[in-house]
Amino acid sequence: MRFAVQYALCLWCLAAILPVYSADKQVNSEKDALAIAQSFTQQNGWTFPGIPYPVADKDDHNYPLWRVGACTKESDQMHVVSVWIDRASGQVTSGINSLLGIPPPPEQPQISLQQAEAIARKVVTIAGVSLDAFKLQASNPKPGKISYWSLTFWRMYGQYRFYHDAISFMIGASDGVVSTFSISNRSPLPTSTTVTVKQTDAEATAKQYLTAHQIAVDRIALEGLFIVQPNGSFEHWDERVPYTSSRLAWVIRYYKLNGGGHSSEAWVDAETGDVIGGWKAY
Repeated sequence: MRFAVQYALCLWCLAAILPVYSADKQVNSEKDALAIAQSFTQQNGWTFPGIPYPVADKDDHNYPLWRVGACTKESDQMHVVSVWIDRASGQVTSGINSLLGIPPPPEQPQISLQQAEAIARKVVTIAGVSLDAFKLQASNPKPGKISYWSLTFWRMYGQYRFYHDAISFMIGASDGVVSTFSISNRSPLPTSTTVTVKQTDAEATAKQYLTAHQIAVDRIALEGLFIVQPNGSFEHWDERVPYTSSRLAWVIRYYKLNGGGHSSEAWVDAETGDVIGGWKAY
């Protein structure tokens, strides 16, 4: 149960950093933010456990948001309902609807994958987002615990997957209640999907780059072609700078064998062969 509570709280925090872009209307007042949040929750059958309050917020890339939420705590349980709204467009970007505390007895999953997908699609439709360019990936609920369907709709461009853009859900496997969701769809379309760099050459470039930055490259843990948003080199990477372009790149991730499972990545542009970003473990 401790894991379930921590996981739900983690998703609550992370939800604010996964925004969606949709040109609609600016939301400059608390009144308008409250109206959007109430309309969205009512259409999804959510109930604020108290008087909801709008609070000005920002995501990790400094995009302004509204967070409208309420919570109550009684005895050993806490009920949390919050909705995040993009101030520039009025788009609902994420939310949480969770009851934290003593768990009920484990129940066998009653909601099928098809039912969970239908529930997720309804939420996305209410949020005004199209799933035409997304591909579903789901994981089965674990028996014997408070189980959830974990659904992720990855954003695609042709045959290539965006590395950061996705729509994610946690849906109760016994009751079909959406516990958390987040929508990330802000990345621009790539300027090119031309591949001229071989995988072996990308591996060599990534290894050389990471080694030059004193990063262990013991074992490749992930590699593939993904659409990424260049974030510069390790020396100049500022994760709070809004992304302005997208490129198709070889994403090469290395694990440090004696580093407690830590890993680092280098992103090698599939057309130019330049390292255009990545991240390193600390």
